[in-house]
Amino acid sequence: MPLRRAGVLWLDLTGDQGRLMRTEAEQANEDLVNRFCRDWSKRDAELLTGYFAEPFEYMVWEGGPVISTREAFIKQMGPFLTKLKAVDWVVVRSHALGPMVINERIDHFYAHDSRYDNHPHIAGMFIVRDGKIAIWRDYNIR
Repeated sequence: MPLRRAGVLWLDLTGDQGRLMRTEAEQANEDLVNRFCRDWSKRDAELLTGYFAEPFEYMVWEGGPVISTREAFIKQMGPFLTKLKAVDWVVVRSHALGPMVINERIDHFYAHDSRYDNHPHIAGMFIVRDGKIAIWRDYNIR
């Protein structure tokens, strides 16, 4: 039911269980991004490129280089992933709004020598078009 407060119209977008209502497309977009995050555990750069639209953009870190071809992604991420013992991306929370999916993650990268393990806390922003990731940006939270 709409509410008016200080000249602003507020809408209650929660369903019977108090959860935010989403469209089927938004749920599909969030599911796609969550599968993509899970598949990092396979440490297969070529497999991961199957999630990307043509064209796509991936900004490795804030202000960092932008990767825009599957070949460049494989070239950069392939050797990195194969050198690791394990990868586990934990999605803490995620939300879809139209074509945009934002998630909070802890990306666990386990090296063969644990002194080189890395566990960045990430905010990821994804734009999904036609069931593929078209834009992906990661930002360090902490």
